[in-house]
Amino acid sequence: MESGRRCFRLIGEVLVERTVGETLPAVTRNKLQLEAAVQAMTDTVKTLEKQLADFQAKHKIKLVDKQGRPVES
Repeated sequence: MESGRRCFRLIGEVLVERTVGETLPAVTRNKLQLEAAVQAMTDTVKTLEKQLADFQAKHKIKLVDKQGRPVES
């Protein structure tokens, strides 16, 4: 889009009118920060899943369903 075009951005609870040139860098930065946060959370989940699997193996814990059948993980 052309950088002089009008756009609206919600900041907090206030709708402000800006130009695309002013808004695009902030939106791009927010997108990159969100992607980094998602990646960090994904890494944390993988680490916790590994810790859980190690704990289950160490203590010989097996998951079963309500009927007592082993659950594949």
